[in-house]
Amino acid sequence: MKNQRQYYAYLWLRSKNGKFPAGTPYYAGKGHGRRAYDSRRIQRCPKDQARIVIFNRASEQEALDTEMELIRNWGRIDLGTGCLHNHSDGGEGLSGPKPEKTKQKMREAALKNNRTGWHHNAAAKKKISEYNKGNTHNLGRKNPPQLRQSKIEILRKHRGDQTERIPWNKGKTDCYSAEIRLKMGVSNKGRAAWNKGKSTSENQRKKLSRINKGKPWSSARRAAYNKKGTIKSQE
Repeated sequence: MKNQRQYYAYLWLRSKNGKFPAGTPYYAGKGHGRRAYDSRRIQRCPKDQARIVIFNRASEQEALDTEMELIRNWGRIDLGTGCLHNHSDGGEGLSGPKPEKTKQKMREAALKNNRTGWHHNAAAKKKISEYNKGNTHNLGRKNPPQLRQSKIEILRKHRGDQTERIPWNKGKTDCYSAEIRLKMGVSNKGRAAWNKGKSTSENQRKKLSRINKGKPWSSARRAAYNKKGTIKSQE
């Protein structure tokens, strides 16, 4: 019998007095496993686990309801109603693909809080980049089949039957101006190729052979191959 996930709601408590006194919560959330003990992109998890309050619940929906209740009771800083840094009223964090009802609720919350079209500024991007350097928590993990299939369907919706990424400049000529080409040439001058002096392993060659087997040659590749053969025959 499979072990069922233990869902919960949680609070992160302040360690110092400031605008709000120590011991008051600054973030409310819902999760399972170690979610309450991992920092979010915007909010940092307390270093002292004694400042993490867990509310275990029997189901995911009960945990979401508790999260919404906590946010409602403690209030949000952005709305001027309380002490939490949350930017929504909670209840959106369902596991797996989100139902249309939840998506609509998220859209309404984004419009209400003027969060549409929002982007990180350069300083925030740099801070996020520095924080995530060396982060290997997803290393070796794979998405479940249901989520992979969902991503494939999204790609098909936007790209037709083609699930492979099409280069933005495929079939285009003169993509760069003369000035840009000159700058690119200057910046790359004297730079060694990334694969210079490296050789492809036997396993990699076999893999490339399997991938390319049966693929039709482009006219440019065939012309280059024919030209190469002509040069060799002349030698």
